[in-house]
Amino acid sequence: MDNKETVIRLKQRIQREDDLVNQRTNLFLVINGVGAAAVGLGSTAGAKYLIVLVAVILNGFWLILSTQCLVIIFRLTKTLIDFGMEDDLAEQIVQKTLGRSLIFRPNAILNIYIPVVITVAWIVAFWHLK
Repeated sequence: MDNKETVIRLKQRIQREDDLVNQRTNLFLVINGVGAAAVGLGSTAGAKYLIVLVAVILNGFWLILSTQCLVIIFRLTKTLIDFGMEDDLAEQIVQKTLGRSLIFRPNAILNIYIPVVITVAWIVAFWHLK
């Protein structure tokens, strides 16, 4: 397989992984929204506790899944860059804009930090349910 074909395949795989992350993020947000509505509508304290507990467990799974997806995207992107993307102006702009740090990249914020905040909110809600 030549370099051009490899680059095309890497870009396609990165796009596929990114699409999967977006679909899963939408599902994560819907599940948390429905869970929050269910707690608000829940009639008994036991039902509310159960909903919050399920939300915390699902969010834990989400964090594991999204971390793995981000590592895959990172490794694919690094391989793509190592393959000689210095001629790709679009990739240069993206990498320059995002910088070297992975901490504040959009995928990290959407798939790690926001879910952590939501999970902590569920845990706090669990302790304050009556």
